[in-house]
Amino acid sequence: ARDPYGNIVVRHLLEHSGAAEQRCVMASMLADVEELAKQKSSSLVLEKCLKVATFGEQAAQVAEERAKLVQAILGAEKAAHDGRTVLQSIALDRYGNYIAQCMVECSRGAERQSLKKQLMAIEPDLRTSATGRHILQSLRRHGVAGARCGVVGGA
Repeated sequence: ARDPYGNIVVRHLLEHSGAAEQRCVMASMLADVEELAKQKSSSLVLEKCLKVATFGEQAAQVAEERAKLVQAILGAEKAAHDGRTVLQSIALDRYGNYIAQCMVECSRGAERQSLKKQLMAIEPDLRTSATGRHILQSLRRHGVAGARCGVVGGA
């Protein structure tokens, strides 16, 4: 997943393979979700995992793996280096922000509430970064944003 060319193969495999292969790839991504989300190539694979597990043809068969991935991202564990949650740390990263946007798109129910709570806790940081503003726009676009997300970038 970390290889600049290998990630293309893995994403193709996720999109066109059966549930057993998808489970295998998703399980391997659980090893270090935060680190993988912050790397260019592997973040693309993680994004594909979330989308395939939520919207793909095999979504029902990989529901358990999806739940584990979502929990690894939304879990309350703090990232070791900055005291933020894994999601918050990912959201402020130049590649990880795409995972945060994907989580907005793929979240549902209690996941969505946890996502909103964690992202609103770092809203001032999101407002001051270009990538963060994209996350706030995604929250609004998917109807997750609260009243505090109404104005982005002074507009």
